[in-house]
Amino acid sequence: MNEPPTPNGDSTTPEESIVPRTPHRRGLPAWVTITTLVAVLLAGTGLVYAAYRPERGIWVDELRADAERQLPPGSSREQALEWFASRGITDVRDYRDVVGSGYKGTISNATWMENAQIIVTIMFDREDRLNRLSVNRIRVRRGGPEDPEVPAPATPGVKPPGMKGMK
Repeated sequence: MNEPPTPNGDSTTPEESIVPRTPHRRGLPAWVTITTLVAVLLAGTGLVYAAYRPERGIWVDELRADAERQLPPGSSREQALEWFASRGITDVRDYRDVVGSGYKGTISNATWMENAQIIVTIMFDREDRLNRLSVNRIRVRRGGPEDPEVPAPATPGVKPPGMKGMK
């Protein structure tokens, strides 16, 4: 009944000594795991925000609210031009449509994810008083006709693909 000692020096049976004992491993503390997850989520959120933040920092809703506040209906052409100048909008042109005339200003509003512009249109009635104001953001295709890297169409009479039935 007296069993001889096992090769590893303890008094266990030979069947028990075949399986090596692994030390108990402890995981990371919970606070380290939670802090890491929060940091990763905040970094991801920051990157998404930065990717969609306009490069010039102009948000279309803020610009629209400012234009509506500073240029109420009945404002003069001079007030409109002063508003454009005070916002640093230098690309302002005369604009006409079937109803009247006014000004159209364009502001670059690109982000990391898309190229866009803000178009500010201020229209006046026959007495040169503001009667219509619109501030809209439009996406602009990169490589448009003004882009020197993209060649213009070779032949003016050639229709682009998908325009077969149109004259």
